[in-house]
Amino acid sequence: MNYSVGKKLAHLVNGLKFKVDEIEEIRKLYSGEPFNPNDEGIKKLIETSRTLCEKFSSLGAKRHRTRFGYHIDQIKRIFVLRKLFCGRFMLADVRSGIDLIVGLVDAPSLTFFNYDVHFGAALVTMGRGVEIAPKVKIGDQESILSYAATGLPRTNIGKDAWLGLGVEVKSGTNIGDECVIGAGAVVDSDIPSHMLAVGRPAAVKREINRHEKESRYGKGSPFSAEEESKLLEAVRKWSKMSEIKFHCILSGWQFNLLDAKLMALYNATHAISESLNDANVTEEQKEEGKDLLFPLKGENFKMGSGVHVDMLGTAKIGDNVTIGDRAIFGGNIIIGDNVEIGDDASLFASGHPIYSKRRKMIFSWRHGVVQIGQNDLIIVESGVKIGKNAIITPGSVVTMDVPDGAIYVKNKIV
Repeated sequence: MNYSVGKKLAHLVNGLKFKVDEIEEIRKLYSGEPFNPNDEGIKKLIETSRTLCEKFSSLGAKRHRTRFGYHIDQIKRIFVLRKLFCGRFMLADVRSGIDLIVGLVDAPSLTFFNYDVHFGAALVTMGRGVEIAPKVKIGDQESILSYAATGLPRTNIGKDAWLGLGVEVKSGTNIGDECVIGAGAVVDSDIPSHMLAVGRPAAVKREINRHEKESRYGKGSPFSAEEESKLLEAVRKWSKMSEIKFHCILSGWQFNLLDAKLMALYNATHAISESLNDANVTEEQKEEGKDLLFPLKGENFKMGSGVHVDMLGTAKIGDNVTIGDRAIFGGNIIIGDNVEIGDDASLFASGHPIYSKRRKMIFSWRHGVVQIGQNDLIIVESGVKIGKNAIITPGSVVTMDVPDGAIYVKNKIV
């Protein structure tokens, strides 16, 4: 692994207070060798990792009365991440729901993990600039103890690769540099560099090049002037974003994801979403959160627990709409009347350019870490039912029921 086994073991001893006699089997684990599943050090590593992941998420879910309190907890989250990633301050951004074992994931600078990313039984090495969308699973999703007799397999993800919403990467597979893996794909074999791969199992669709054309840039806001004005009013409770900039975001133009005003809106949205996951949240607070996340909504709107919204001010909900538990929304979303969305379904229209050089994170002294993103559009027509674990991809107009676990691309189920 890129970050040496010795440094990781030193981190366990010096940073997480492991005893020297507790790390021999962990050394084997980190080296990909067979190990003793009953070893107390291994058990302690698993429990410590679980505790740190839960602490990271709980800090994000806290309701804050002051901006100062929010920033203090953000600093605490950085220190938790430092423990999870063996002392490294190298991650550009990590959202709540991270799930991993300390020392099994090497993630260098300018790496981005979105909401609810799970790492399983694999030694994972990532290149610089990797981007991971929500609900991605890397490595077989079973206990590392089941690999005790053989040692953990290695999984490599090349630099500037982008893994879309709900992607699964099986243990022992390799994804090349600058690849794009489409939403919902299951990667169970190696993907060469510079390729677009989609499907279950994932298959290479074509090579990616610098002449890539994006589908929605500048197509215009999907909302009326009156609706857009109401959305902007809701946005300005959290960010001093200009009307022109907000209109450009809704219209699909490229924008700087790390713009200070936009980041203020992202942070506020995620804090509201995560606060609704608190076990102590009241029904009154749930209703308040629903109003904040969806300022354009019709009558009789029902929303389950654990719903995650990427950016408030970009959705319109019709009458008699029901959203299940743990649903995810991102980008411009328009939902018609009498729509039912199941548990763990995802409507995600936020994205980046396909060609890696256009989406690559860069650093400047003036703006800090900068990356270009875009808002696409998803429309769900009236009367549609979207099943559990379904994924709706950018640019889709959903005119038919979507079965459980299906992927809806543009205007068809795949």
